[in-house]
Amino acid sequence: MSSFFVGLLTLLLLNQFAKSLYVTPTFEDERGFQSAGYPAMTKERAYQLLYPSISSRSSADAFLDKLVVPGGETPIKFFWSGFGVPNSAEVAAEIARYHNGVTLEMLLERPENAAVKQQMCIWPAREDISPVAEACRAQWRRLSQVYAEKARGPVTPILGDHVAPDSVWMTHEKNALNQSQQKGNYIYGFQRPMNLYEVYCVKMAKSRSDYPEIKEKICTKQTG
Repeated sequence: MSSFFVGLLTLLLLNQFAKSLYVTPTFEDERGFQSAGYPAMTKERAYQLLYPSISSRSSADAFLDKLVVPGGETPIKFFWSGFGVPNSAEVAAEIARYHNGVTLEMLLERPENAAVKQQMCIWPAREDISPVAEACRAQWRRLSQVYAEKARGPVTPILGDHVAPDSVWMTHEKNALNQSQQKGNYIYGFQRPMNLYEVYCVKMAKSRSDYPEIKEKICTKQTG
């Protein structure tokens, strides 16, 4: 009986913890290709990530450090934020491919990162504030930071009109890039971000998109 109440208390604490962390996510926070087939986040995994007394976060996140990020001048490492549309990851990938670059989501599709992808989760619905959903978001934020820490050579952010102060770019990626450069790592370019409209709607105006309706929204400023 006592174990039942301990379990119930743990669940209540986790739920309260997730609510305290939760910020209403916007489209720019979406991570992962829509068809990438990430596994679902389990409750057990969520507890490991959110509740340190059950399992340390460092051990729960150890697999994130295995992310393989190519070094050198090519490919360009792209980051993105503030697009204000669904399928933001796919839009970012189209821009990256046009410039012979990669995004984090594109790297996860490579064979050398299959083990990392297998342990990632499907980004939850915006209205989902459960501990499981928050653990999934936290996992993606930490992987994004690892991507920034491992990036070398040219790095280019693509920023839309809706970059929030609490976006992954502002809270994890940008800081990690700055710290990496301060440590003397060979990394440059991220201080000069691309503007989403200018690159996607002007420079790539004649480039075919697999998401024409979304491109139209971006190019007619119907985002948010």
